[in-house]
Amino acid sequence: MIPKMMGQRFGDFGNLPNASGAIGKIIKIELPTIIVLDEKENIEKVVLIDKDTEIRKARESITSNELKIDEHIVIIGAPNSSGQIEAKLIRFLPAPLEMPFKKD
Repeated sequence: MIPKMMGQRFGDFGNLPNASGAIGKIIKIELPTIIVLDEKENIEKVVLIDKDTEIRKARESITSNELKIDEHIVIIGAPNSSGQIEAKLIRFLPAPLEMPFKKD
């Protein structure tokens, strides 16, 4: 049994049929499309953004015009017939920490 708190859904994103997404870095922006280098699969994914896509940075909603190259994001959406992700939610992630070089 899943504890009640863990079973809560945020928004209506838990009900997406064939939900898919990506976690990675924005490498190209040509709105309404962005290209993300998916860090898990190490492939480029095409993400489509429309007027219903929710874009969040911390607690703020922002517009697609505020997206920038090299920002790390997570995308939740659904695949279309062309293999692109139709984004329902884009959320910014903190940049990964760089490990300092160790000097001997």
